[in-house]
Amino acid sequence: SPMAYLDPEYPVWRAKLDMLRRCDLGDVLIVGDSRAAVDLMPALLPVPVTNLAVGGGMPIEAYIAVSRALACQAAPHQVIVSLDAAHFAAADLFWERSVRYGFVGLADLARLRRWQRETHDASLAVPKRPDGLPVRLRAWLYASRFPPLYFSSLAQGGGLLRVWRNQAAFAETLAARGQYF
Repeated sequence: SPMAYLDPEYPVWRAKLDMLRRCDLGDVLIVGDSRAAVDLMPALLPVPVTNLAVGGGMPIEAYIAVSRALACQAAPHQVIVSLDAAHFAAADLFWERSVRYGFVGLADLARLRRWQRETHDASLAVPKRPDGLPVRLRAWLYASRFPPLYFSSLAQGGGLLRVWRNQAAFAETLAARGQYF
């Protein structure tokens, strides 16, 4: 399980994806980057709120989260979007987090490729550290959890030693309705 070896931020993203998949969102949805993820605390607000903002979050993650949330039977009544202007200019950790952690899936990537062709924008085609893989192959390898792509996390995490800490972070993020430090 990726909870056993992926980076400490993975369980946070996973918890947010879990709430989104279950349509457990409340009346207000928060999307955006790390500032919103840390600063906006659902527990302190007077209505049911879910914070789906993520570290390194860009407009594309916000769009994907909101579009999925609006497809829920009990969609949120309001959405708060909080993004640093820099996230509109350049892709930050799209492949390294959004795709690698499963927040952006193969169907999302296919839609993005169509938009990129239409707009002649290739900003999401290459990861921050280029690996030379074609976009479709890289997407499939991440989706299938191809072991070599995850080896560095496994080695840095001491094998499977992250599992307990990651499970605790997952539970804490769910309990805090997505807010995390």
